[in-house]
Amino acid sequence: MKKKFVVIPIILTMTFSTIFTSCAKKTVINAPIKQAKAENVVKIVKGKEPSKNPASAKNRKDTIVIGSNLIGGNFICYYAQTLADTYVSYAASDGLVDWDDAGNPIPGIAKKWDISKDGLTYTFHLRDDVKFSDGTPLTADDVKFTLQFLCDSTYSGGTDPSAMGIKGWKEYNKGTAKDVEGLKVIDKHTISVTLEKRNSSILYLIGTSIISKEYFGKDYKQGNTKGIEARVRKPIGCGPYRVVKYIPGQEVDLTANKYYWKGEPKTKNIIFKVTTTSNNMQNLESGETDIDTFDATPENISQLKALGFVDYTIYPSSSISYIGVNCKNPMFSDKRVRQAIEYGLNREQMVKTLFKGNAFVYNEPQSKAHPSYVNDVNQYKYNPSKANKLLDEAGWKKGSDGIREKEGVKFKIHILCSSTSTTSQSNIPIVKACLRKLGIELEPQIMDLNTLLGKMRQRKFEAYFMGTAIGSDVLSSDLSANFQSDAPNNYNGYSNAEVDKLINEAYSENDIKKRTVIEQKIYRKINEDLPFLFTYQAETLWACNSRISGIKFLPYKYYPYFLYQAEIK
Repeated sequence: MKKKFVVIPIILTMTFSTIFTSCAKKTVINAPIKQAKAENVVKIVKGKEPSKNPASAKNRKDTIVIGSNLIGGNFICYYAQTLADTYVSYAASDGLVDWDDAGNPIPGIAKKWDISKDGLTYTFHLRDDVKFSDGTPLTADDVKFTLQFLCDSTYSGGTDPSAMGIKGWKEYNKGTAKDVEGLKVIDKHTISVTLEKRNSSILYLIGTSIISKEYFGKDYKQGNTKGIEARVRKPIGCGPYRVVKYIPGQEVDLTANKYYWKGEPKTKNIIFKVTTTSNNMQNLESGETDIDTFDATPENISQLKALGFVDYTIYPSSSISYIGVNCKNPMFSDKRVRQAIEYGLNREQMVKTLFKGNAFVYNEPQSKAHPSYVNDVNQYKYNPSKANKLLDEAGWKKGSDGIREKEGVKFKIHILCSSTSTTSQSNIPIVKACLRKLGIELEPQIMDLNTLLGKMRQRKFEAYFMGTAIGSDVLSSDLSANFQSDAPNNYNGYSNAEVDKLINEAYSENDIKKRTVIEQKIYRKINEDLPFLFTYQAETLWACNSRISGIKFLPYKYYPYFLYQAEIK
């Protein structure tokens, strides 16, 4: 879920396992996670010749250098736009809840929480030994400040306050109330959060980073979040590390937070260094970097093995790649057209050409790594004949030049592509050739990522190449974020009343098995409607210098959560 770049509703979420009971008030209990399917296999291969470690790496005794994709410079997760930003933010700040290795919520800064009988009020009991990286204590006021500013009308990040649904958020957003009614500070280390309606994803929506009211709130006034935004490049957090230097386009330097509540990190410094697919292997081999991610091709795996001093981890990614289309554009407003293009894309060729088979064709808004993945949906096997028939039925007829047109308009797609995504650019000739067989022209427009994202937000596009990270709580991280009619991140303009209804039903259902059934109904509707043209899900390949221990690479718990325990041998 990166990369190498992905749009994420940046609260990365995980599988919900908390079930309400009939008692008046119940302290949360984490039920065992449903066992993932066989596809969710994490394979770890240890380097067999650690003595080959280059001197430049061995001489680095107190610093881990992590190769990273594009760094945007927004280092609190509520404003992060790239996954690299999110990684930095998770290294710099902790949240109300923590996550186990499978993505289940467990106590974090909130040592426990209670849920009212009606399922509307969560009371969080905070630890009393947590400090921010400037030494100031973390209190319930900081939690309230964090959740309240997200409801401000001028907040411009990716968190949707309507998805959280805290009671009174609308009034605060409109400026008719000075506080969010549902946020009550009971005492210094206790806060209650009351919702408008039951929300089975709430722990994932409000459980991430807590920011300092004293630091971020210095210049904040309701209706003006510019003071907060001005500090996102050098945040004060409660995580294991603090940001000390940012060089745009090059690196972010962090140093250990001596006040960290889990204990001072074992490695003093972390550097996120920008790398590309053209230099990441070279940097790892020379010892300039210690950790990086690669396309899981046989060539890359072979090179990593040959290095000898690198351990690598491979697993099905929890992110997916797709072609986004503007469903309000006349070219794509008919789902038969979207289905035709899906049938007409030779996705198996993409997988073989780009990943040498180390990726999967997928057909639903879920990763093969997740236990709710169904697979018994329309597979959209490559079928140009069927694709052409659907286009004919939708009124797009081929002209004398072989290009389709409708009502005098040629079927020509302008597709946006990030200049930093070599994989997306490699897709262009394959997609172009496939569409040409259907009588559709494709004109790529390559641009920097920020420009592309701006066009997406403004809905000024016809189509774009992209990927998205799906957390283990698929409802909040993907389904409602991307496909609910009024969701801020629903850039494609997709709307289906039945999908909206199912999403609301899933949010209200706290039995995990019943909720999964509802989510799978949504998968099938999205498979039919195709607001995303599904392409492939790659395998994730992480490499780590064998002199470093303590870090895990997993589908549903990002490695920055383990950095505080990383050790250099």
